[in-house]
Parts: sequence; C-alpha cells; structure tokens
Amino acid sequence: MKKLLLAATTAALILLSGLQTALAQENRPGFFPIEMWACSFLDRKDQDDMNAVYEQIAEEGDVPYASWQLNPYMAGNRDDQFDFIYVGTWGSGNAMGGDIAKLISGEYESGAAWDETVDCASFLYTGINIQDGANEEDGHYFVTISDCTADKGVSNGQAVNGIRRYNDYLVENGQTVGSSVWFPAHGNGDADFDFKLINIYGGPQEWGDAWQWRINNQAVQARRNYMRGVVSCDESRLYSTRTLMNTLN
Repeated sequence: MKKLLLAATTAALILLSGLQTALAQENRPGFFPIEMWACSFLDRKDQDDMNAVYEQIAEEGDVPYASWQLNPYMAGNRDDQFDFIYVGTWGSGNAMGGDIAKLISGEYESGAAWDETVDCASFLYTGINIQDGANEEDGHYFVTISDCTADKGVSNGQAVNGIRRYNDYLVENGQTVGSSVWFPAHGNGDADFDFKLINIYGGPQEWGDAWQWRINNQAVQARRNYMRGVVSCDESRLYSTRTLMNTLN
C-alpha cells in the first residue's frame, strides 16, 4: 500500500518554533504540509498507468489538495535512481490527517492502484512560502531543488531570512520566480541538510530568461552577498513539472 506518513507535522512545528518566532515579527505566512514520493515504475507499468491512478485519486478526493509530477530534466548522476517525484500538499495539517485516515481505512481505492503501478520512497516536509509567482507555460513548470544548510552558528530563521533578502532583491529588479523552503519532518533519517530550497519557473522560457538576466546583471555576486556566512546550498537539480490536480482554491 502507498506507505503513509501517519504522524502529522506537529513534531516538526515544535522543532521549528524558533524559526516561526523569528518570522512572525515580519507577518510571514504559516507552514503547510508537503508529501514527496520518489517513485519508480514496476515491471510493465508506465506513465499511462500512472495517469490512470491520478484520475482515480482526483475522483475520490474530497479535501483541499494539490499535486504535481516532477520529471528529472537536469538532475546529474543520482545515487537514488527513480523515474519521477510526486509532490502533494494540503491546505492544513487537519486536512492532511483526515485525508490519510480515509486512505488507510480503505475508503480510497486508489491506494491499491498506486501500489500496483509504482514503488516509492516517501517523505514529509513542512513548507513555508517565500514568493508567489510562476504561471504555468504550456502545461509544464520548470522547478529547481537545492539542499541547503545554515552556516555554523546561524539559526534556520536567519538562514531563511538571507534567502528572503536575496528574493526581495530579485523582485525589486522585476524577477518574480516562485520560491519556497521545505524542512524535513519525516522519512529523511540522517539528512545532511537543514532544508530544501524550491524555485518555480513558469516553464523553460521563463527559466531561460531568468538565467540570462542573472548573467547580464551579475546576480550570482548579489546572491553571494546576501547568503555568504548565512546559508550554503548545493547545485540545484532541474525538473520538468506538471500540475495533476489543485482544489486548494
């Protein structure tokens, strides 16, 4: 069965209370739960089979929920090989708990269909939004994911604020890339990072335009200035991403 993360984000929110306090003074938006599944197709199963599972999930679900499929585009030589990443999010932990309760009780038949199609490693993150943006181009976003670590003696709140300052610089210069930060809550074990930085572009054209703007305006140096001594992020992986469903609005 789709291995469910039975514990909600309560523990993670407690652990992140220092970060929440640091950001509360700036009236920042709250946290939200995110499930991530790194999936590989079972023998004789393919994307068409998975699309049928997605249709079943959309028909059965009755809580505010959104999901996406991320296909590796420029992701390097990965040790943890998989075919795609499935990402889903609920409007709240309450909605997440209710949805999972229905799934493990057998109310959703899509769970069995999922297990017959893919084998996945599962993770739960606690996310916080940095910047809205990115309108989907031709059915596909481009998404970059980096693993980030707060520098020695720097709190997660200070690290995220460094990212916010760089994002404010981008916005002031007309760049409106969507951005969020995801903190590991369950499934990562001995993770060697503090959080993931997610940047969302409307599609390959917007991503390419943003790349050229950064080159023309030496934005890499500005990024170093805002983040040096505060947070370090590895080289990002790039994914072609499509929306599967969205009933959050």
